[in-house]
Amino acid sequence: MSWDTTEKRIKCPCGKGEIVQVNKDNDWGQYIEGTPVIECPECAKKYKLVSKTHSSYKPGHGSWTNYYLVPKGLKPDKKYKNSFEYVNEYELAKKDFAEYLIVDYPKSVLEEAYAELLNATSVSALRSAARRIAKDKKRYTGFCKIKELTPLVKKAIDGFDFYNGNWQQRDDEEQENIKAEEEYLAKVRKEGILLDL
Repeated sequence: MSWDTTEKRIKCPCGKGEIVQVNKDNDWGQYIEGTPVIECPECAKKYKLVSKTHSSYKPGHGSWTNYYLVPKGLKPDKKYKNSFEYVNEYELAKKDFAEYLIVDYPKSVLEEAYAELLNATSVSALRSAARRIAKDKKRYTGFCKIKELTPLVKKAIDGFDFYNGNWQQRDDEEQENIKAEEEYLAKVRKEGILLDL
């Protein structure tokens, strides 16, 4: 199997050079899209490349990337936040399942599950949120019993508001980052030049 290489070339904004993108494909239908390169010293001093990848709304229908030339001084208005460290769910669930619940579930879902667990007689009879939590408990620790799960969910609810990095805090930060990214991309679309590659 060999890779075929194709080049796409377009004129840069000043007209003295080019922007080049090298793409590869093979006999198996695989395709690798290269990152464009500004091959013009003048434009390389003025502009930087910003990319935005879009996914099809239909699963399995691929994705595409738009590339923009934007002035080098164009920056996001807000800095992206990354206040909380990465959590390995498997390791955390094995170490402290209540802490895993705080990080991975909204408090309202934990409260709903707890209300159901108080009246439940067996794991197989659980529904909705309580069932998902029970499946997580079994997947991560190898077993799940109502009498052991109920106090863990209660512990998670009691500690939720005091835990730095709970689900709500992580979700709020993610939503702020998404909003900041959308605002930056709006500026990119407004002030940038969409490359026809």
